[in-house]
This record gives sequence, C-alpha cells and structure tokens, in this order.
Amino acid sequence: MNIDRKDDGNVTILTLHGELDTNNLEEGKAYLESVVDPGRTQLCLNLDDVRFINSSWIGHFVALQRRLEAEGGQTVLSQPSKFLQTTIKTLGLDRVFRVFSSDAEAVKHFAGEEMATLESDAAIDPAILGSTEMFFRITEGGPEAYARILHIWKDGISFRYPDDPDRVKIDPDELITGKRIAVRFQQPFIDKDHVFELEGEIAYSLDQDDGSIKFNFRYTDVNEADLKMIEAFARTKDMVMPYLPKQD
Repeated sequence: MNIDRKDDGNVTILTLHGELDTNNLEEGKAYLESVVDPGRTQLCLNLDDVRFINSSWIGHFVALQRRLEAEGGQTVLSQPSKFLQTTIKTLGLDRVFRVFSSDAEAVKHFAGEEMATLESDAAIDPAILGSTEMFFRITEGGPEAYARILHIWKDGISFRYPDDPDRVKIDPDELITGKRIAVRFQQPFIDKDHVFELEGEIAYSLDQDDGSIKFNFRYTDVNEADLKMIEAFARTKDMVMPYLPKQD
C-alpha cells in the first residue's frame, strides 16, 4: 500500500494504491489523520488502483467522513476500481459518500458545481457482509461438516445447516442448545488470508422454510487477535447497517 497526495486549492486528493488490509491499517490511519489534522476538511480518495480493502479500512473511511462532516467538510470517493464498486454497492456506501468518476469532478463538486455521481452496474456480493462457507465439528469427536455462515457478530455466528444435502456429515438433531462445536472459516473482508478457528456452543436454532436450520453459535474460546479482527468487522457492519440496500 502507498498513497500519493495532490492538493488542488482547498481539496486534498489522496490516490491509494495496492491492498488495504490489516497489515497496513495503522500506518494508513496515521497518514490520513496527519492530512486532515491541519484543518483540510475537503478530502477526495481516489480508489482506482485499490485491489483489495478490508472491513477495518472501510470503517475508518466512514469514521473519517463523520469527523469531516462535523467540521463542515466532506470525504468523497473517485474512480473506484471494479472491486471497490462491488464493495460500495453491497454496503450502501454510495449513501455515505458522494462517488465520482474522476478527481476533476470531485474538485468541481467541492467548488459548488452540481456534479452527477458515478453510476455503477456492480452486483451485491453477500460474502462481504459475512455470508461464506464454514466447517465445523463437535468437540467431543466425529467428522467435520460444511455449513453456510449467514452473519458474523462480535460475539458469535449464525449459520445455515445443512446448506448442501449432499454434504451432511453430522445429524442436525445432535446440534442441541449447549452443544460445543469447533468452527473454522475464512472471511476475506475481515482478513484476506487468515483462517479463523473458534470454539463455542450452540445458543439456539430455528427451522427454515427450505428445510435447513439456522443455528446461532456463541464463541467461548477465541484468541485475542482473532477476536479483535471480528470485533472490528462487527463495528464496521454496525456503522453501515442503516445504509445497506434491501435484498429480496
């Protein structure tokens, strides 16, 4: 990750490059804070060369926007890459930020001109909100089964099982309230390469119309680093929850 800066009058244009992930979050946050601390409250983030962004970075962008708005300024986005357009659409971020097709249009916007925002045909990606595959086993022993995560919260996960009738390895009737299970999953929007391995217990279950069961799992054994990442993801999700597009 690196950031190029250009000032156009009162507007600061930051062009971000590469992958914005956990490894460079603190460095990036410190740089962004140093840019706006002197009172430069008109900020344009050019995202054309951003190949990946995780939830913690999105959360900081939203927090920065709230801060600048409180100071009479604004953060806008320009030239989002295809990957970023999908993220923006999925999280409803076009209701948080004005999104423009070029830096020049962003500068004109700050000058008071009425500029059209970027129209994107990007599709919603449920995985960004937490929907991804996971594997679990009963801690007492036995096979590992496949399930579909529905939501990830700071204190637990809701998942659907069985998600695939051909991959039923554990009898759903065994997953009673209080049953201890171990789960593992990857969630790229939290951390692109990390595998989460957690233990906990079934809190409750609900039968679904499609014949599957929705289970709520609560963590009881999770390492501090994993918990910190999950909590950051949950905070970002809470921030954008009012803006999420409605899905059928």
